[in-house]
Amino acid sequence: MVILLLVNHSNANQCFLEPINLGIMILMNKLVAWIKSDTKAILAIHTHMVAQNPRLSVTHNGHNTWKLHVSNVQKNDSGTYMCQINTDPMRSQMGNLEVVISPDILPDNESSDGAGMAVEGGTIRLRCKATGVPEPTVLWRREDGNNIILRPEGGREKALRSFDGEVLTLMNVQRTDMGAYLCIASNGVPHPLVNALTLWFTVSIDYHQISSKQAGRMIRQMCSQT
Repeated sequence: MVILLLVNHSNANQCFLEPINLGIMILMNKLVAWIKSDTKAILAIHTHMVAQNPRLSVTHNGHNTWKLHVSNVQKNDSGTYMCQINTDPMRSQMGNLEVVISPDILPDNESSDGAGMAVEGGTIRLRCKATGVPEPTVLWRREDGNNIILRPEGGREKALRSFDGEVLTLMNVQRTDMGAYLCIASNGVPHPLVNALTLWFTVSIDYHQISSKQAGRMIRQMCSQT
């Protein structure tokens, strides 16, 4: 049995013993122990907690069902749990708990070239690193719905609706590339996390005065961008 559980939630592992071959009275005189198989640690015997972990507890229905409760589940709670009864031969049941964690985008994500500022015609790299269990994938999209334009050096221009990968490299950037780029991290655990990184451009402006005349007369000037 495999149980998938989101971190910080709660879980109850059930141990049900069918007393057909044991007899009711024999079963009542036996003890059930909970063990975490990977560490061989005894967690509980009957309803007595052995592990000093306030997030663990055991309940018994007074008959043939014991439950190990794990509250506020953490990543290190993942593993195989076994309940066993001290009969001869010993009887046991096992279950595997897999803890999953929603994606989280690390706060130190930033571009390698000017923290989102780019000179027209230059290159900029936008980075987005995410963590989670299972390991998330990262997808880039433009917030305005326009295509992401890739202009590889010596290659043909590509227009993409989305881009897969932690690092988005934009070469020979143009004014049309300016805007917000969404970093979307997902790993199949609700809910995908979205972070917006805004790309701005610095544009150098050359100011040329073509001609001028005396006060009160028309002045003709021209401003060009480069």
